[in-house]
Amino acid sequence: MKHAMIILLGFLCGMQVLGAEFQFVRNGQPACAIVLPEHPSEFEQQAAEDMQSFLRQMSGAEIRILAEGTRSGSPSVYIGQTSFAAQNGADFVKLGDEEYQIIPAGRDLIVTGGRPIGSFYGVWKLLNRLGIWSLSMEQDVVPKQQNASLNIKSERHAPTFSSRVIYDSLPIHYKAVKISPDWLRRYGLYLLRNGINGRQHHLYSPPYVGKMSDIPHSPLHHTFCLYVPRRLFDKHPEYFAMDSKGKRRKPESDLARGGLCLSNPEVAEITLNSLRSMIKKHRAGKPREKWPILYDISPLDLAQVCCCPKCRAIAEEEGGDPGVLFRFINYVAENIRKEYPDIIIRTTAYGKFSDLPKKTRLADNVVLQLADKFVTGDCFKPLSHRFNAPSRKMFEMWAKQNYRLTLWDYWNMSGYCNPPRMEVIFDTIAPDFRYLRKCGVTGMFIEAEKHEFKPQNFLDLEYFVASQLMLDLDQDPEQLADIFLKGYYGAAAPEMKKLFNQLREGVKKYPELQPGMRTKIWDYMTPEWLWNTWTLLEKAAAKVPADSRYRRRVQDETLSLLWLILEQRGAYLKYFNEKGLSREKLFEICRERSLNHLKRYDAARLNYNYPYAKTQYHCEMELNRLNLTPLPVPPKFADVDPVNLRVFGIYQYQPLQEYNTFVVDDPDSPTGKALMATDADPAKHGAEMVVRDPKGKWAFRATQFGLCGKGITIDPVAQDEKYHWYKIPDVTLKPKYCWFWGYIWHLQIVLDAAYQIDDGASKENLWDCWFSVKFTGPAYVPGSKKKNAVWVDTVVLTRPGETKIRRR
Repeated sequence: MKHAMIILLGFLCGMQVLGAEFQFVRNGQPACAIVLPEHPSEFEQQAAEDMQSFLRQMSGAEIRILAEGTRSGSPSVYIGQTSFAAQNGADFVKLGDEEYQIIPAGRDLIVTGGRPIGSFYGVWKLLNRLGIWSLSMEQDVVPKQQNASLNIKSERHAPTFSSRVIYDSLPIHYKAVKISPDWLRRYGLYLLRNGINGRQHHLYSPPYVGKMSDIPHSPLHHTFCLYVPRRLFDKHPEYFAMDSKGKRRKPESDLARGGLCLSNPEVAEITLNSLRSMIKKHRAGKPREKWPILYDISPLDLAQVCCCPKCRAIAEEEGGDPGVLFRFINYVAENIRKEYPDIIIRTTAYGKFSDLPKKTRLADNVVLQLADKFVTGDCFKPLSHRFNAPSRKMFEMWAKQNYRLTLWDYWNMSGYCNPPRMEVIFDTIAPDFRYLRKCGVTGMFIEAEKHEFKPQNFLDLEYFVASQLMLDLDQDPEQLADIFLKGYYGAAAPEMKKLFNQLREGVKKYPELQPGMRTKIWDYMTPEWLWNTWTLLEKAAAKVPADSRYRRRVQDETLSLLWLILEQRGAYLKYFNEKGLSREKLFEICRERSLNHLKRYDAARLNYNYPYAKTQYHCEMELNRLNLTPLPVPPKFADVDPVNLRVFGIYQYQPLQEYNTFVVDDPDSPTGKALMATDADPAKHGAEMVVRDPKGKWAFRATQFGLCGKGITIDPVAQDEKYHWYKIPDVTLKPKYCWFWGYIWHLQIVLDAAYQIDDGASKENLWDCWFSVKFTGPAYVPGSKKKNAVWVDTVVLTRPGETKIRRR
């Protein structure tokens, strides 16, 4: 008897390992019921409704949802924290907030988990195994079949990363153009079903926000001025960072370009008191399980370090400014822990705060958010690649400290892909995630803004795969990509997969470093390749119905190609013309498809001119720009690599008629146009002339020119009344302040397009500024019969140290 019992127990254990067949639907009829706890949580209810709805879409079967205790008379799927789950070994106390547990229980099936969302993730794991996926806000995959069953094994799983956010910037665009509430709801469900659990912006909160993603304040990052407001500067400049010249500086905005005096004890106390007030506000009237526990206290973007003697002494002792930051953060963290032991502080190791202090360790209740070296690294190659050795060194340095680590990662962000390129970052996702997990990174914030009308290739696929891998890194990325391609493009999937793999191979084989902020045109993007890609995509589009979303999605993948050809027409247009596609036809197709992409969600105000997201208004503006003749590269700079060159001219002129500054015809200019400043008062002209403000606020020489705080005065003035080149060396561009100016600011040329996002420590915005200017009239050239005027036709930016600039 004892021997028989051992055999039976062994058999039952073997069944658990091998799994038990569970039938959800049989011959188009329900084969089970869904059972919820008597008081289900929000996401347990959502999980049950999702299972019911998608199985109905799959088979037509209407599976009942019952409260526990109701007799079903059939096998049941027990979802959530049911009594039946507890009776069968589920220990809810030991399950994490996002952890699920699947237990086969005789003829029944248990899908339970920690609250608030573990059971939901467990249900979706089963739906995925049945072939049901949420690929995007506009596409679910549901196979049509009359039977649905799975071989169920016991399993327990928590997400690979506890914080999972992809900053696609779409909520900002959706709010700007006012997409319908139904589409916004679909967007939220897509995020929910793919495990995204954090906010990217205060304008939109997804259906679920996890504890380690729930930053309850705005802004979510770069928050120093949230705790110590800029308005305090007028009375207390000592709270803010001192520059290298000994002057306290007010931050330029609440988010960027400034800093605090972190050694000032009053600054630490103000920060601590601000944090206390926030915690009380965010907890008032909420149950304990709804209390946020994570607060960000981090330097501003493009931060300024404090150069006061006390901060410098600490930095010297610690080997750099991160030590000053860590001491400040530790003071706040250690004091807040005495009152709120559950609170966690997040700060950043970014830019000037990226290095490891010599002495100070972070307190245990601090999370350190690292930032990839995106400015100088290559986001198209895995971190294991030699191009990314500096990033790898940084991650491994921090990994040895055993801190709580999260990461702000960067992909090929849309705002810095101008002109657009055809590329993917797919082959970095899985290997980088595995490497980061090994380094102890527990949370991911991926900045990957999608361009609103010239989207990056296969970005929706990459969003889907990354979301899934952040949930479960043991999944196969190739299989996930195939699921997406087949479900998203329908009958066009084979052609789309071919292009997808061509882009992967082209990026992989490219031999040079491709920094994300100044990426060159890929070597595989030859005119012939682009033409073959065009014909491949047109063939793919022809395989799906003309009025279908599949057709529009295939055509969306042509947008980067079309904008590229029109932006770089000198390189590509001739080849396309020879193949029978004129510039006019390409422009017509580009306009139609760009607008179709913008209109896909029936927005109420597509033409809204919004400063923080591109709309139809901006699309039309850029399309109009495509009709302009490209600015020629001046001969002096003809040998400079285009990636190290920016040319500005007539399209960036800012005529100021009230100051007698006009755009005029000028045969001396290569473009035939110039920006001319003339004033009838001869007292405002001349090489030695200083023009002063009547109120005494400013004074400028008439021959003075500048850009972003640096400048030169031309003296002597050339006497031939012709254009000559001059240089302002080593200029660091600033966002919203990139205005080249001359002649007491009456000459203005906007260079904003040259500014690139950076980390505040790199030199991506460091340029030499060349400008072509001439002076006419007797105030500058004695005896001249021409009118007194200062003329500028072209401004060129080159990298400092550029060796290929011609002398003439």
